[in-house]
Amino acid sequence: MSKNRHFKALDTFESERRIFKKGEIYTAYFRGNMYTLVAENGEFNFTPELMDRVANEWKDMFEEWTLTEQGAETVKTFILKERAE
Repeated sequence: MSKNRHFKALDTFESERRIFKKGEIYTAYFRGNMYTLVAENGEFNFTPELMDRVANEWKDMFEEWTLTEQGAETVKTFILKERAE
């Protein structure tokens, strides 16, 4: 079962006119079989496989975080995993 993923922008950047601001944490909500990554002024919809690829491609601009139940945030190193077919 997939769950929501959280990413901290390491710098302010734009992708396809969607803006991410340095230091802000953005959530990719898992809904059905898709992720919806919400930016400042729009969103992206990705399959789980594409979400993995985007996170890997944006690793110099985006850092994946894990949010704990207590609200504390800890850095999670993103590792692109091959999916079993």
